[in-house]
Amino acid sequence: MFDQLYTSPVAIARRHSGPLLKERLAFLAHLANQGYSHWGLQRKASHLLTIAQLLGLAPRKALTPARVKGMVADQCRLYGDAIQWLQFREHREHRHPHSFDGRPNPDTVPPG
Repeated sequence: MFDQLYTSPVAIARRHSGPLLKERLAFLAHLANQGYSHWGLQRKASHLLTIAQLLGLAPRKALTPARVKGMVADQCRLYGDAIQWLQFREHREHRHPHSFDGRPNPDTVPPG
């Protein structure tokens, strides 16, 4: 996906090496299927990389809209994109109770 959005090998490599790669790619594919423009996808890809870096290793269950707002508060332009991505992730996890690598997702599989 990134090689379709960017021509710079540095920009492509930066986005490939960032955290939550599979989740960012899944969300960008979803947006592309919704008809987002090339420029719109570039902007989202940049925002998602920054958001993923800001969220770091926060546990999935801890990623509520309020927590995300606090984490990206100094970069308010990212808040809407962060919430949109969070909602996509929640919807996807309810439909597919497995992580992106095929293992059961401990946040969606009941104990026992």
